[in-house]
Order: sequence, then structure tokens, then C-alpha cells
Amino acid sequence: MNIRLGVKSLLIIFLISINSGNSEAHDANTFTVVIKADQITPLSPAIVVNDTVMWINADNRSENITHVIYLDFDMDGDYYGGDDYKSNNLSRKCEYNNNGTKIDDDCYTADTFTFNETTTGVNYTKLNGTYPYLDLSSDGKKIFGNISVNPDMQHLKAGFQGNINEETVETDDEENKPIFLLLIAGISGISAIGLAATILLGKKDDRK
Repeated sequence: MNIRLGVKSLLIIFLISINSGNSEAHDANTFTVVIKADQITPLSPAIVVNDTVMWINADNRSENITHVIYLDFDMDGDYYGGDDYKSNNLSRKCEYNNNGTKIDDDCYTADTFTFNETTTGVNYTKLNGTYPYLDLSSDGKKIFGNISVNPDMQHLKAGFQGNINEETVETDDEENKPIFLLLIAGISGISAIGLAATILLGKKDDRK
């Protein structure tokens, strides 16, 4: 009876360890894009599905200069379509009262867009691609950029980074590594269970 309970306990621990390792996923991050007077940094960031892009107005030419981001979400070359995204009007700064409350609720210095199923209504497996966007300032100046969204099979940490290249894309062999490692873990786990059962049986024989 004790032997059976010991083997069952080992089997349960083994199954839990496999499931916990197999459920590891990409943690969503926020990628900051800074809008300046004559440039955007970075202009064309690379992110992963479920990440958020945050555009911040840091244009210090004048407090009266504002920016609007137009994201060509359907990638049809038209930034002003019904399926595209338009940000709030982004100011350089907003005024607050002595209590720290924003005086104008319609004043924004930053805006975000999350590339996930909840925000877009598109299945996350179909969100990867290159999304063009346009930064239009109130003085008529335009700056064009791209958001490269990669499948959730690698972790690119959000921040100021270079553009993605072919070397950062995992190959089919790399995709199959988790399966291979899982098989090794399974064989090792079964061997451990067998060893434990042998030890327990040996102890029972010694008692006899």
C-alpha cells in the first residue's frame, strides 16, 4: 500500500513539472516610442504579440505643438480608414491643480495601442506583421514609421532596441527543441519513478 502511494506521488509530481514547463508564455511588455521635433525614437520598433506600444510627445518646440498617431491597422496604405487606429491629440504637457488632478480631461501626453486579441478583435495567431503608422504634428509635419509585430514564440524585451532581422527569427529546428526536451524530461521522469519503486521494493524485502 505504501509503495503504491509513493509511486503515485512521484507520478503526480512528474506530471505537474511537465505541465508547468510547457505553459510558459510571453509576458506582455510596453514599448516606449518617443516623439521629438524632428524624429521618432525608435522609428520602427519590433515587438511581440500581446505587447503594447506607447507613443509619448516629447516635442519641446512649443507647448502649442501637438501630435496625432495614425496606425494603418489593416495595412492597406490608407492611414485614415475605418479599421485603422487614431490616437488622442498628444500635447507636450498637461496642467494639474494643487491636488494633482488634471485640469483638462481631454489633455494627453501619451497614448497606447496593444497588439492583442482583446484590443484588435483579431485572433492572436494572425496579428503578426508590419503595421505602418503616421505621426502628424499640428504644424503639418509628417513622419512615417512601422511597428513589426512578431509571433509569440520568442521574447523580445520592450525598450529602445534595433530593428528585428532574419537572425532573430527562430527556425523550425529551434521550434522543435521544446518537444525534444519534453521527451528527454519524460524519459528521465519515468526512470526516476522506476528507480524509486525499486528502492521501495528493496526496503520491503529487507524488512522480511
